[in-house]
Amino acid sequence: MKCANHPDTMTGITCSQCDKPICPGCQVETEAGILCRQCDNKNWRSKIDQGKLLKIAAYGLGAALVCGILWGLLDTLIGVVPRTYILKGVGFLGSLIGFIFTLVPAIGASHAIGTVISIRTGAEYGWQIVLFTSLGVLLSYAIATLLARYPFDHIHSIRFYADLAALAMSLLMTYKRLHWAEI
Repeated sequence: MKCANHPDTMTGITCSQCDKPICPGCQVETEAGILCRQCDNKNWRSKIDQGKLLKIAAYGLGAALVCGILWGLLDTLIGVVPRTYILKGVGFLGSLIGFIFTLVPAIGASHAIGTVISIRTGAEYGWQIVLFTSLGVLLSYAIATLLARYPFDHIHSIRFYADLAALAMSLLMTYKRLHWAEI
């Protein structure tokens, strides 16, 4: 029988869950027996360690609070002049400045939150880290917006759309940096 992933390789081993023929390079030895990588990935994802998930959430929340406060102070102290121009509708330059004033702290928050979670939990990647880092970035943005004393001033303004674009870009970068690659 030929390996399902490597047709040039002969094998006598099959996955104990899906019965797909697999060569020694494709097999994964687990408590459930010898599995193909796809079945092993499905098993790994179905086993969520609740304690680790709670730990990831707690560290993500703590890091998000710190990042949100720092982001809000930065926006309040440094962003007064650009925000005034943006809220007055200076056009492209105002939206560009608003985009940068959201993108840089959002990327910084994403990196800081992801790093804190990774270091404190010992996990370098995974959907849990992506989820809680992304939620942390959004929480940091909400805290920063409230601290900067303009939470409702820029709804439906060009600054609001620049913020959304910067947050979306930051979340995409979070996913790309921390997601768990399929084998």
